[in-house]
Amino acid sequence: MPSTGTALLFEPFFSTFHSYGAGLLSCVFILRSIGDFKWVGFFKRKKGTVFAKWDTVLYSPLCFLLGTAILIIMFLSTA
Repeated sequence: MPSTGTALLFEPFFSTFHSYGAGLLSCVFILRSIGDFKWVGFFKRKKGTVFAKWDTVLYSPLCFLLGTAILIIMFLSTA
């Protein structure tokens, strides 16, 4: 199917938009896994709650994994 002129006009915008969006999403996930140094993340100080336990065991590693996976996919798609 031939592409229209409008699709060719907006193609660079969407390509740039997706790469910036993926980079931003990756940064958000990785920064969430590092945390705010008080309540969430690997370096939190409040460790006595149920949420803190699950954050250490599940949420922070999952955020770090998602952030690095998005970065890897982003770099492999540009290569």
